[in-house]
Amino acid sequence: GPPRAPERLRPRVAAAVLVEDALLPAEAASLVAAAQADGLDPARARAVVGALAAEHGVTAPPVPAPTGNPAAGADGSAGGDRAPGSAAPSRSPAHGDDPAGDDPAGDDPAGDDPAGDDPAEEAAHPARVADWTAAVSQARAALRAGRPVRAGEFVATARELAGETLPPIRAMDDEVEAAIRAAAEQWAALEPLVADACYHAVIGLARRLAVGAADVPGPGGQLPGELLSLAESRCRAAEVLLARARDAGVDAPAGSRLIEQAAALVSDHPGVLARRRPADADAVAAPPTAVLARREGGSVVVRWQPSPTPGEVRYRVTRLAADGSSRAVGVTTATSLEDGGAPPGEIPAYAVTAGAGGGWSAAARTPQPEPGGGSGPAAGAVGGTRNAADALAPPTGLCWVEGRLRWTWPAGCTEMMVVRRGNGPPTGADDPQAQAQKVTNTRYEIDGGVALPSSRPVHVALFCCARPGGALVVATSAGARLAIPDAAPGSTACGGP
Repeated sequence: GPPRAPERLRPRVAAAVLVEDALLPAEAASLVAAAQADGLDPARARAVVGALAAEHGVTAPPVPAPTGNPAAGADGSAGGDRAPGSAAPSRSPAHGDDPAGDDPAGDDPAGDDPAGDDPAEEAAHPARVADWTAAVSQARAALRAGRPVRAGEFVATARELAGETLPPIRAMDDEVEAAIRAAAEQWAALEPLVADACYHAVIGLARRLAVGAADVPGPGGQLPGELLSLAESRCRAAEVLLARARDAGVDAPAGSRLIEQAAALVSDHPGVLARRRPADADAVAAPPTAVLARREGGSVVVRWQPSPTPGEVRYRVTRLAADGSSRAVGVTTATSLEDGGAPPGEIPAYAVTAGAGGGWSAAARTPQPEPGGGSGPAAGAVGGTRNAADALAPPTGLCWVEGRLRWTWPAGCTEMMVVRRGNGPPTGADDPQAQAQKVTNTRYEIDGGVALPSSRPVHVALFCCARPGGALVVATSAGARLAIPDAAPGSTACGGP
């Protein structure tokens, strides 16, 4: 067979095992088909793929021999019997849809050079594959080092080098986005603790967040390491005040004042809880009443009647799951709170406690929902084609400003599919001629919007995403569209639904 076949397939095998650490059956079959398209007979093609897989420390899965005409290639064509210069087997014209992986750089979308007759193209492809695979490797290393934001930058670099979102890049991107989502959930759990000055409890959570997501900022742009340093310094300051209180006498007026100063710094410090005056310990608010939850748009709004306890009362709202777990929603002095992170299509149970003085009241819970009483997204489905993402409100204010795509996120939407196409508006989120990029609201805030490749003109469509039951679903219709003309980088363009 042609001596070039192993060299042409080697970068593809490297890319295939980069993320999965294995050569999957579908990819192995695709590689064998590519080797046959280069003129190898089926047995020799399988042997070459097996040898290349062994070079990367994996075993190639068995690929069944083709049925039908033994002389035909994997696609039913005459394999190595094509006359020089004849057309290669037809492929999908979709940009980025290259299951055989013969053109990782995207320079030969029609597959017109299967034998690698263009020496310049032959030399360019391995270098490009090496470039984007190196970027994916850097992304994986950054993620393992607890820096998902940095990993996302390497994924963006890999996407630019490859010219499209190839499967290994998409898999790495999903891992990065999952890490950023998990960090956002940890920040949400820390928020009520910080609001209540429970810095003794903050230390453990912030330390874990700093290890796994050191570069994911929280409210106000604060990084996990900064919050950890703040919590530790407050705890040290509280210990100094408590030591002075012991010297002054904890029952003396000066000692009591010092204990209160320590409590203002760290309300849950063990030394504060052990030495708080009994009168303060008994100062627990009465619980709120009539807690109700109602879905409004893409969020759930929880409302309640206030606690009868006089003075300033704080309310802590917790979402309760069916498996008995719970998640903090937030702390407020109002009598309602919006839960933008509630699962789409359902109204969870909630508990609300009132806080005043030295403790929290008993929890007041929402009543059990009536069967079928939720306003799930399927209620508005037409022919079963709509899904939970279609129930979300559309994004608004979509604009291209200062080199960034920007919009206002709808309530309850934390992920958006950004779909772009150069030769016309995308027909859907799965348009085969378009490029799709999933963006989380956390990543959006970090980057100040979404940067796009420099090619113009480009048509952009936004599709809301949801995760009912943990599985990603994408809206069936675009929530906003925008056409960016061929203009200067600093130009501005705005779109609509």
